[in-house]
Amino acid sequence: MFGPSVTPSMKLAGVTNCVWVPMIRDGDVFAILAVAGRQNGLVRPATLEHLKAVAAMGVLALANAELHETVGNLARTDPLTGTANRRALSERISQLPRVPFAFVAIDVDGLKPVNDTHGHSAGDELLAAIATRMQTELRSADVLARTGGDEFVVLMVGSDAEGATELAGRLKQAVSSLALFWGSPSISVGSAVGTAGADPARVAEKADEALYAAKQSRRKSGALGVPILG
Repeated sequence: MFGPSVTPSMKLAGVTNCVWVPMIRDGDVFAILAVAGRQNGLVRPATLEHLKAVAAMGVLALANAELHETVGNLARTDPLTGTANRRALSERISQLPRVPFAFVAIDVDGLKPVNDTHGHSAGDELLAAIATRMQTELRSADVLARTGGDEFVVLMVGSDAEGATELAGRLKQAVSSLALFWGSPSISVGSAVGTAGADPARVAEKADEALYAAKQSRRKSGALGVPILG
């Protein structure tokens, strides 16, 4: 039986009977399969059973679609840090709109000493903490990806050199403010900017070159020594 707000419209359409079959998942109704007709008479039991089967197939199809989406997301996510992985970064690069963009290349300083002194669980904690802290400094359109053991990259869409340099500074400051049980971490950073339509691979290469230069400069100054508490 239709409610008072629906009945006039149904009558105007000539509908004389209707079946509502709930679609249930985990004990909750999340949708209703509604079938209406213009022929007088009750819905036959066989028809009702058929509609129940259709509803069940709909529930299964939704579950499969959600599972497919979950698996796809997992395939694009670094399991340790929760950031994007190389595959996700490559997909995002392939979808770049024709606007200026930037890469910020990042190396975590002193991961090996942390692993050697306190174990790989401490190194994992270091990477996860740094990724979480860096993520808070990004815009919603930016993509942070872990591309290697201690390597990360930020893809900035619609950014100029000033924006990339500013982000690099914020990332370094945010990471250095972390206080882990073994000491304070640090990162080395290099950035490069591409004009609209520039080759992303070449721009990423320039960011890596800038990172390498920054690490070499810090090595000469002795600034790459990471304090590790016993």
